[in-house]
Amino acid sequence: MAVVRVLSFNIAIGGESVDLGQVVEAIRASGADVAGLQECEGNAPRIASLLGWAHVDERHQIVSRWPIVEPHDAAGRYVYVHVEPERVFAFSNVHLPSDPYGPYELRDGCTLDDVLTLERDLRGAALAPWLDAWRRVIAGAVPLLVAGDFNAPSHRDWGDAATCHRQRSIAWPVSISMETAGLADAYRCAEPLRPGITWTYGFPHPRVGDDELTERIDYVWVSHDIGIIAADLVGPDGVPDVTVAVDRWPSDHLGVAATVDVDAVAPRPFVGVLQHRVELGGTIPVRYAAPLGAAADRISLVPHGADVARARATLSPREVEYCGVVHFGTGGLEPGVFDVVLTSREHEIARASVHVVAPGALPCVVAERLGADVVVTWTDAPGRKYDWVGLYGIGDPDVEHGVRQHAHTGATVVGRHVFHDVEPGPLTVRLMHDDSFAIAAEHHLRS
Repeated sequence: MAVVRVLSFNIAIGGESVDLGQVVEAIRASGADVAGLQECEGNAPRIASLLGWAHVDERHQIVSRWPIVEPHDAAGRYVYVHVEPERVFAFSNVHLPSDPYGPYELRDGCTLDDVLTLERDLRGAALAPWLDAWRRVIAGAVPLLVAGDFNAPSHRDWGDAATCHRQRSIAWPVSISMETAGLADAYRCAEPLRPGITWTYGFPHPRVGDDELTERIDYVWVSHDIGIIAADLVGPDGVPDVTVAVDRWPSDHLGVAATVDVDAVAPRPFVGVLQHRVELGGTIPVRYAAPLGAAADRISLVPHGADVARARATLSPREVEYCGVVHFGTGGLEPGVFDVVLTSREHEIARASVHVVAPGALPCVVAERLGADVVVTWTDAPGRKYDWVGLYGIGDPDVEHGVRQHAHTGATVVGRHVFHDVEPGPLTVRLMHDDSFAIAAEHHLRS
C-alpha cells in the first residue's frame, strides 16, 4: 500500500493574475504528490519546474513527483502514475464547462426542471466519455483517482441540513453520475459535516460580488478500492473549513487535497509516449510495461498504421526490462505521424501515436463552408487537452466574448471539427491555446 496525497486546483487564468509563485506555494503547502490543475494556459511545465518536480503532462495539466504517462488505450482520459517502477494507479483531471452555471440559473428564476435539463445536456454530456473510460479502468482493477473543477454542485450538499441557498434537496446529475460510475467523493466522505465550499471567496480574495453564490464545485473522487484517510481545503487563512492556509491566495477557487491509501498494481502491458508533439531533431521518449522482458519484447517506431516490418527503429527493453523508458531519435524522419509499437515474441501488444513536426512548426487553422456547416481543420497544434477552436465575426477583436461557437481539439495535433447551423457571412476562425483566449492561429473565411 502507498499513502498518496492528491490535489485538485483551478489556478485561475494561467495562475498569473495574482502570483504564479503563490500557485506553486499553494501546491507545496498542500503536501501533494500529484496535482490535477485547471486553467493552466500552458503554464503546467513552468509550475512543475518551480516545484522541482521532474514529471509533467501538459496534455492533461498534471504535475507529479512520480513518473506519469498516458497509456496507449486511455484516449486522452487518464494517465498512469508510477509510485514504484512496476506499480501504478490511474489519475484523471477534468474541467467541465462553466456556463451557463446551474446555481446562477436557479437564482435568476429558472425552473428546477430546466436547470436539471441544462446540467444533463451540458455538463452531463461533457462528462459522459470520461465516465466510459473510468468504468473501464475500474473494471480492470486499477485504482483510480479523479481531480477536477466540475462546475456543478453535489447532491450530497443540498437539503434541509444545508445552509444558505442550499436548503433544498436537488438531485444534481453530475455527482450522481460519478457515484453511479463507482467513485466516492473524498472530501465529503472524510468531512461529512463541513460544507467545504471551494468557489468563490473572491478574486483576489476577499473581493466578492454582492450577489455571489458560494458552492462546492471542486473535487477529488476515488474508486472504492482506495482508502480515504483525510481531506483538506487549501486556501486563504480565516476562510471557513480551510485547514491548509496560504496567503496571498492566488485563485478564485480553493484547492481540495485528499490523503488516500492506494494499493498500486502492476499494469497490463502498455506503451505510451511522453510527448505527443515532437520537433524533428528532438527525441521521442516512450514509457512501457513489457510482458516478458528484454529477451522477447521489442519497441518499434513505425509510420502510422504500419506493421513492425516497416520499422524505422527498434529497441529492446533495457535495464529495468519490464517497466521503463526508451528514447527514439527523429534523425532521418520526415514530418508526419508515427506509431510506437510494443511487440512480444513478434505479436503486437500495443501502439501509441506521436506527431513529428518540422523544426519551429507553427500551428495552422483553415476553414471552409459546406452549406450551413463550417469545417475547421488544424495542423501542428500544441496538442493540449483544452486547446480549442472558435468562430468569430470576421476580424472581431473581442476574443473572450465574441465567440459564436467553439469546440475543444481533443488534445490533437492534427484534427478537424464540423460546426453546424452557422449563420451566413464572413468569419474568423481561431485556434486558441490551452483553456485560454490566446490566439495560436487564425483563418479568415470571407464567404
